[in-house]
Amino acid sequence: MLGSQIQTGPKDGARASNVQQQNKARYFLVWRWHFYAGLFVIPFMLMLSLTGIVMLFDDEIDQMRYQELISVEEQMKRLPISTQLEAVKDAYPNASITQIIVTEDPTHANRFNVRLEDGSSIFATVNPYTAEVLGQIDRSDSWYQLANDIHGTLLIGKWGDYLIEVSASLGILLLVSGIYLWLPRDNASKAGFLKIRFNSGSRTLMKDLHANLGGTLSVVFLLFLLSGLAWPAAVSPILASE
Repeated sequence: MLGSQIQTGPKDGARASNVQQQNKARYFLVWRWHFYAGLFVIPFMLMLSLTGIVMLFDDEIDQMRYQELISVEEQMKRLPISTQLEAVKDAYPNASITQIIVTEDPTHANRFNVRLEDGSSIFATVNPYTAEVLGQIDRSDSWYQLANDIHGTLLIGKWGDYLIEVSASLGILLLVSGIYLWLPRDNASKAGFLKIRFNSGSRTLMKDLHANLGGTLSVVFLLFLLSGLAWPAAVSPILASE
């Protein structure tokens, strides 16, 4: 019939209202998950980031702390690694060499990770031009070792490791719930999707930065968290390059 109109009855309106309420309830439920997961995860992520930075710049920190044991005068030709290794073995006859770090900087000494009889580890620094053992760096006193212990166990043993694993798992919940909240549902959420509204006030600006940066970098964050969960105990290689 021409000109006929589809009319909605009270039941249809009630059903639509019920669906809308369910969607709103689901949204706020996910929001609470996102909020409480963030309260737990953020302190751990900050700690892991700061200690990771210290570990990343381990060489630069050691060069500042032990400049007299690392700096050498550049010469024409370096001696073979085997000659330097024999010099370290002569200096520490009852120890084992577990790692060799060969520097590419011509003004820096090579480092040999030496495991002593008591089980402790030191770095023996060797002049690559003369094979002279310049001294030793106590690894237990290094910033790297302290950062590594905090990064792995929070200095409280296996329970610290458990807490970090829990935070990584909740980080995945934080990420997934954040993506759900970020995806557009209505006109209000579409207005800020993949947009940074600079002229709508500081609250809207921070919201857009938080949502869009988190959403667009979600794959990177997910790989970061999954790699932390699957992190194995690494075995130091015999030969490394700085």
